[in-house]
Amino acid sequence: MKFLAGVLLLVGSLSSSAAVINQMSTGSFGGYSQTYGQHNRTLMVLGQADDYMLDDGSSWSSGAGWHPTQYADVESIFIEDNIINYVLDMNVGSVLFQNTDYDSGQHSAQGVLTTVDQLILQAELGSTTATISGYAQIDSNDATWYGEPRFNYYAADVGELVAFSVTYNLLNGFTWNESIFNDQFRYNINGMVDFTDTLSVSEPAGLLLFLSAAVGWLYRRRVTMA
Repeated sequence: MKFLAGVLLLVGSLSSSAAVINQMSTGSFGGYSQTYGQHNRTLMVLGQADDYMLDDGSSWSSGAGWHPTQYADVESIFIEDNIINYVLDMNVGSVLFQNTDYDSGQHSAQGVLTTVDQLILQAELGSTTATISGYAQIDSNDATWYGEPRFNYYAADVGELVAFSVTYNLLNGFTWNESIFNDQFRYNINGMVDFTDTLSVSEPAGLLLFLSAAVGWLYRRRVTMA
């Protein structure tokens, strides 16, 4: 009986899988505010991972690892119905997020997200808050050396499009307007990637997103080269 119980326990452990990441919150260097125009004129895009929310209801916080952060500058500005739109200069297919992450020894995460459309920062004229939202493609999601069950995969598969959003809050009395990027200003960001909100490129919406992104990229190339 003890032998049978041991076999059942082993089979159960082999068949069980690690919890997957449903959502990932992001921010700027542990919540520290950033300065645009101090050393360079670029804007932090999605930031670094803060917390991972798993499908079993638990969560863990980002720790040691490799956390490169992506930046972009403003390519153009246009206004529609009191909404100001800042078009960022990241090409389709650019790395939006990338990291290798470990906590105190119980969890790890690793992956790359890339852009599938033009990124546009939007805000009401005169407000202190602006947002970017859309979908990004999971480019890779390879396990770290931790392996399962200490590695948490994303809930979506490589190649799928997952929803993301990021909110920018201006500090010290600045507001979003046509000349804000001519100034030096401080801001902080709060982002979220939802791996349960997905699109597949085989779905009409996903295919349309890819086609519109490709057309936009070709048009910008043509205008640039003309």
